[in-house]
Amino acid sequence: MASSLAVSVAPAATGARPPLQGGSRQLFARPVRQQQLAAAAAAPRRRQQQQPQRPARLATTAAAAAEAPVKAGGAPTDIEYDAIIIGSGMGGLSTAAQMAAKGAKVVVLEKYLIPGGSAAHFERQGFKFDVGSSMMFGFGDSGTTNLMMRALASVGKRLETVPDPTQIHYHLPASKAHPQGWQVKVWRDYERFIADLTALFPHEREGIRKLYDEFWKARGPCLRALVDRNTCLPMGTVVSMHRFPDPIAWSHLTNQPPRAAQVFNLLNTLEIKSLRRPTCWSSDHPIVLGLFTPAFCLQVFNALNTLELKSLEEPRYLLEQFAAHPLACLTLASFVATNTGDCARRWIQDPELLRFVDLECFLWSTVNADLTPMINAGMVFCDRHYGGINYPIGGVGAIPEAMAEGIQELGSYIEYKANVKEILVEGSGEEARAVGVRLADGRVFRGKTVVSNATRWDTFEGMIGEDKLPESERLFRQRYKKAPSFLSIHMGIKADALAPGSECHQIIVEDWDKMEDPYGTLFVSIPSLLDPSICPEGTHVFHAFTPDWIDNWSGLERPEYERKKEEVADAIVARLEKVFPGLKEATILREVGTPRTHRRFLNRTDGSYGPIPARRPLGMLSMPFNRTAVKGLYCVGDSTFPGQGVNAVVFSGFGCAHRVLCDLGKQPTIPLLDEGYNAMLAAVRDRS
Repeated sequence: MASSLAVSVAPAATGARPPLQGGSRQLFARPVRQQQLAAAAAAPRRRQQQQPQRPARLATTAAAAAEAPVKAGGAPTDIEYDAIIIGSGMGGLSTAAQMAAKGAKVVVLEKYLIPGGSAAHFERQGFKFDVGSSMMFGFGDSGTTNLMMRALASVGKRLETVPDPTQIHYHLPASKAHPQGWQVKVWRDYERFIADLTALFPHEREGIRKLYDEFWKARGPCLRALVDRNTCLPMGTVVSMHRFPDPIAWSHLTNQPPRAAQVFNLLNTLEIKSLRRPTCWSSDHPIVLGLFTPAFCLQVFNALNTLELKSLEEPRYLLEQFAAHPLACLTLASFVATNTGDCARRWIQDPELLRFVDLECFLWSTVNADLTPMINAGMVFCDRHYGGINYPIGGVGAIPEAMAEGIQELGSYIEYKANVKEILVEGSGEEARAVGVRLADGRVFRGKTVVSNATRWDTFEGMIGEDKLPESERLFRQRYKKAPSFLSIHMGIKADALAPGSECHQIIVEDWDKMEDPYGTLFVSIPSLLDPSICPEGTHVFHAFTPDWIDNWSGLERPEYERKKEEVADAIVARLEKVFPGLKEATILREVGTPRTHRRFLNRTDGSYGPIPARRPLGMLSMPFNRTAVKGLYCVGDSTFPGQGVNAVVFSGFGCAHRVLCDLGKQPTIPLLDEGYNAMLAAVRDRS
């Protein structure tokens, strides 16, 4: 989840009723915005625990509201769209929003009743549950990672949010150094977090400072505009500088010269666009030097908050920026092949602290630090301190609802109950081109391009055919495998079950050796601590989830499946009670979801959330971007750079939209250079 608490999850069926069924209007209806704002404003950040107004009872089955009619058939099938977008997850919606804002005619085809995918929400007995993560990046008012704000603004929308002073409260295992276990909070205040972590590992004081400053160096006043060509600085350093809101003294950098600030201030002058186009070009420094040094030139962050984030795939733009700042680009180009674990071991020796760094990566990438690109980690470790965690009032589902509304207001279409069964491809081999899609009900939509927000497995094997799998996709499946799914427990609980001062997002690990196992790491979100309007007075929304695999639930008949769900959920709640005493007794209602739930309702193969490396990646260079080997077909979302997480897939959407607009001739390009660069990038990626 590059930018959210692990990856998103879905509620499950209980009894015979599917978990997310119900009217898209009544069951998922948002409270009136004025009521939401008033409720959030009137409530303190940490609401005092109150007794509920109704008797406590365990509800394993919640009554769904009557299904309201859903508008269908509004999108015409007799026109050729600029883009057909499969799926209304946040990657698909952000692509549609950016394209519609540029005047393109798009149609978004969504199988379900409402937009958002794993970023949607649903209601039970007055509780509004986020389907997936409640940890929202991208709503900051400054910096370049406020992608959620920008995506909404592109279609004329804005949401009110509530800031959270912490990202995560960790509860970690006992060890020789910490026989009672240990806890640490990742405060929004960077120095406070560093101080707390250092207090737990005083012998690693220097290593902690160097590692986390590697992600984030001082964002100070503008320095000179040139950097020595021999300056070597991990890209994560430059990325991480962006997240520190106030300058810090260079003495904190333990004798490291101010080269990070030099590079960062050079990066400040660059507008982020594309990654698949020439990154290094000038009369003194030809492109081959940039391409075949350890990595490509990468501008991850754009510190000029007023500049529009576009694609990382557009060579015309990158040439302009490199011509202005060639040495900065070459310096940055040397480090995009670095993984987070490489940097961690450079500065830290304590095995327990290294496991903590693994967990910091695992919570959003579902892999350890050795398999997490430094660029991706820098993006997450930046924004939690810079833009921070901000919860949208009314629930996470308010984001896709507002974005879908804005897309329609611009003249494009969102079509619900539109189950795409086939991507129509004309030609074969290198001449294959996507020209439209066929729905399960027989309707055919034709377009100049097709953008799939499904996983790569669902896109190619499911909608094109395994027999037509391009060689690049076969190679991708050797480098990457399916990420795990999740088991989720959505609960409504009495407010007095939470201790005063409880944090919204918490992670529990009881055994480092089982951290990556199914059920080994427990994630908890309690978003009603930030927005009391999403649940009845005197109660809280409590969402627990943990990694799981479809194999654990395959082949079970319905009675056995239902029984196992409750048994597993009971065992997890018992573990949670070590941190939240009395949780079971305080439960008012509960719904359990499994990987089968995700597969069914979110249309994801095996309930998986994108790819994870099958072997050590070449930093971020192993990850595919938006173009595919089939002309006119693009992928967006967690199967593309930068990977999992709501803010990450929105990033992917920004890049995809610009890449498609360039290919449609709606944005300027340099065609010959474009194709040559993309061929070189594909060669590097396929052989990584």
